[in-house]
Amino acid sequence: MALYARAVAADSTHGEWFQEMGDLALLLDRPDAAAAAYASAIGAAVPPGTLTYFNQLAPLLGSKGLTEPAVQAYESALRLSPDDLDLLTPLGNLLRDRGRLTEAEAIFRRALAIDPTEPDGYSGLAVVYHRQGRYTEAETWYRRAVNVQQARLVSPVDTLLAWGQLAQTQGQPEQARAHFQEVIRLAPQDARAYIALGNLALQGADAAPTSGAAYPAPAISLTSTLTVSLASTQEAENWYRRAVVAAPHAPDGFAALARFLQNQGRLADALTTAQQGVDASAVAAPGADEAFQTLGDMQQAAGQLAQAVVSYRRAIEINSRNVGAHVNLARVFIRQGEPARALAEYQSAVRAAPYSAWALSALASAHARAGDTSAAQTHYRRAIAADRTYVGAFIALAQLLASQGDADAAIALLAAGLQANPASAALLSARGDLERSRGDFQAAQATYQAALALDPTASGAATNLALLFTQRGDRTQALAVAQAAVNAAPLSGGGWVLLGNVRRGQGDLPGALAAYRQAIGVAGGFQDGYLALADALIVSGQPAEAAAVLAQGLQAAPGPELYVALGNLAARQRDPRPTAADHFAAALASDRTFIPAYIGLASVSGIRTEIRDQRSEIGYVGDEERAVALNPASAWARVALAGALRSQGAWSEAEAAFKQALVVEPFYSAGYTALAAAYLARGEREAAWAVLQAAAQIAPADAAVQSALGQWYLHGGRYDEAQDAFIQAQQLDHTLESAPLGLAQAWLAAGNRSQALAVLTAASQAIPTSSAVWLLAGNLLETLPADVRTENRPASTVPLTASLPIGNVVLDPAAAYRQASQRDASQAAPWLALAAWRQRSADPEGAQAAFAQAADLEPQNPTVIIAQAEALQAQGQITPALTLLLDAHQRLPGSPDLLVALAGLRAEIRDQRSEIGYVGDENSPPGRAGGPGGELRPGRPLPNLQSPLSALPFSPSPLLPFSNLRSPVSDLLPPAPCSNRL
Repeated sequence: MALYARAVAADSTHGEWFQEMGDLALLLDRPDAAAAAYASAIGAAVPPGTLTYFNQLAPLLGSKGLTEPAVQAYESALRLSPDDLDLLTPLGNLLRDRGRLTEAEAIFRRALAIDPTEPDGYSGLAVVYHRQGRYTEAETWYRRAVNVQQARLVSPVDTLLAWGQLAQTQGQPEQARAHFQEVIRLAPQDARAYIALGNLALQGADAAPTSGAAYPAPAISLTSTLTVSLASTQEAENWYRRAVVAAPHAPDGFAALARFLQNQGRLADALTTAQQGVDASAVAAPGADEAFQTLGDMQQAAGQLAQAVVSYRRAIEINSRNVGAHVNLARVFIRQGEPARALAEYQSAVRAAPYSAWALSALASAHARAGDTSAAQTHYRRAIAADRTYVGAFIALAQLLASQGDADAAIALLAAGLQANPASAALLSARGDLERSRGDFQAAQATYQAALALDPTASGAATNLALLFTQRGDRTQALAVAQAAVNAAPLSGGGWVLLGNVRRGQGDLPGALAAYRQAIGVAGGFQDGYLALADALIVSGQPAEAAAVLAQGLQAAPGPELYVALGNLAARQRDPRPTAADHFAAALASDRTFIPAYIGLASVSGIRTEIRDQRSEIGYVGDEERAVALNPASAWARVALAGALRSQGAWSEAEAAFKQALVVEPFYSAGYTALAAAYLARGEREAAWAVLQAAAQIAPADAAVQSALGQWYLHGGRYDEAQDAFIQAQQLDHTLESAPLGLAQAWLAAGNRSQALAVLTAASQAIPTSSAVWLLAGNLLETLPADVRTENRPASTVPLTASLPIGNVVLDPAAAYRQASQRDASQAAPWLALAAWRQRSADPEGAQAAFAQAADLEPQNPTVIIAQAEALQAQGQITPALTLLLDAHQRLPGSPDLLVALAGLRAEIRDQRSEIGYVGDENSPPGRAGGPGGELRPGRPLPNLQSPLSALPFSPSPLLPFSNLRSPVSDLLPPAPCSNRL
């Protein structure tokens, strides 16, 4: 660089020297210096006699991604030759491809004014209007372009392909098919038309746009849809195979066929096809690097990470500018837990293509994941400047800005993105997400509907619009949105999963199961379909079938999510730890950054214990610390770490971890509610209040925050204010379980049991799959006088309870507990509550049967074991109770609850004290059963499930300190990632 600098200082008229300086600056990863050098090259070439130089320099700069210097070079050349079409049309194409559509339109019209028969002017304008969403004008100009190209003997293949894609977007499959088949007639060896016909078949022949204002919801026949699906997928596969035959040495056909097979869950066939693509491509042939990249992609999908690294490196050896190979290799390094190598590979991608919006965005995402938000913003902005048509950069940067508390800047950025890409449903959907997070539900609804009007297959918009309707209690519209999504893309697994989720949320579990199975039937490689189906099977009491589905999913679409789901399922079974640990370890082998795998492995590698010295031995906190180290920008990981530290008595460290989570993501409302819960559990009400007030300011429309405020008021005996907060939470989200549960508790605390039951009645209808609602209903019903609980008593005795949908046994606590068990057949909690009720009702046999059900579901749960021991003790069977507790203690030596339970039996078996072997067991840590304030007295039954509210084996709100309530969804599915992924 120094030599070039001296040379141009001596003579600044040689543009070639500046150009070479720019080339060198790009190699040194100094894009700003390169742009300055190229700009100097343009200024150094002084007329006359420089038109040839500009003609050479302008496309060179455009190919390097240096848009502004390239435009300057074209404009300099046009000043010398204003009517040169060989300058105007490339300039128009450059502006169009960089998202500067208005400028591009002006250039193309200028070209047509010079020569009305210029083919590139017509096709250029058609593409501009297509991208602007001006579909009628685009169709007109595509037709004109084809006519002119044919008249000028110019190949119309590219124009016909684009025209066919427009027809496909408009829901005109027959017109699209005609255009693609015309391409095959004109260029039978062009694989693109065969691939386009395959994609068209997968869209579904009946798919068509729907109005954003209304959602037709015809009855869906799963049988007929499956028949159509099988025919359409076979047609698609045939077209992809014809693409391979038409261009046997090109990578495109093999890549399309491999990805189709992967999406169908035929991963072994996909790997074979990708390898055939590599074998068919000569190393020196164009596209050989793409064949290796496709093979690497298939290997990564199959979990063959080491092999994928080899394939990506081979692709890069052939073509160092293959951005996809660099980016996907970096993703493998991330999954292998090597963030430094991943970052270096992302940087290599940017050096290979300094102005690639994809490479820059990928690098920005890596910085965001590492917690360097400043660098992330810089690279996202560079990506946007390089290519305004790459909407992923707009969306990712907007999400980053919103997570840092600058929602206004995020909205403005998306508006700029929509100005450059007015036909982008993805940008509209992202704007709807921001509007919903700010509580502007009407605007969000309109935005989602506008996105679906542009693209009925926009899954993000459909999912969030259905969620919005569900939260507002409009079940009819939510179901209509889901059914419209299936109609628009019947061969997409996402639409069927959405339909299943909506049906399940409305209590139609059989309908949900059918939809989930259909998702797998049409897209066997769609991982969410397996997860959703397994989750629903667990809720319906079919854990063996759920395990089989997850195992099937691992064959079709292996990934850490499925391993974790299997681990969580195994952890519920008898003697679970080795099997569950194996699954969690396999998840980490698949992806070292997958936080739920660390949490799962920690939960089965040892019971959470208060003994700080054993922390490294049991691995719990250590696993979560590793998760944070690999995901420093994940607020959720830090909150999980804080929870682990808190459970082990390390309050100062836990508090610091909570606060650090809020530094990483200041708008993470769940972090605020978790910290407030911790403060409230410690009796620090003022600190909890301050945290909740901060949460209410940053997320005034967050239902969970309002529910947490309600719990704070309830905890302090301010029942009227608690009721107001819970009602506000319900209005924000009708599906939030903690709101009606808290409201019912508030009414109960205020002495109004009838109103509490009325709240639960409504909740049972709004959240029909909620087990917790029925548990609390059963507990409340236990407090009613016996005559009120008579099965056939008129409903007017207890207002509004007659609408509880369980017939004339609505006022029977046992019936309520059975309803709870039916809504979540995987949990022991309803059976524990039923056992306690049977015990208090002098039905020891019924109690034992219920305890047996609970033990079968959660044999390793200390609460279940202690409850069984309590029942045996109450019947005078002291020795069996002792044997049960001693056996459990040997399997779960770190459980203080078991130690306390053993201590409670000492007075009745003094002669067996040596067998117990624990002198001073009563000195358990504060805050646990049997510790200070809760000591057990000899001869008393263990204090387990003795009162209606203490009988709740779950925490109805995020603010209650201990929670045993486990939703199968939250168990099997990981939370949404906090980092911004492309």
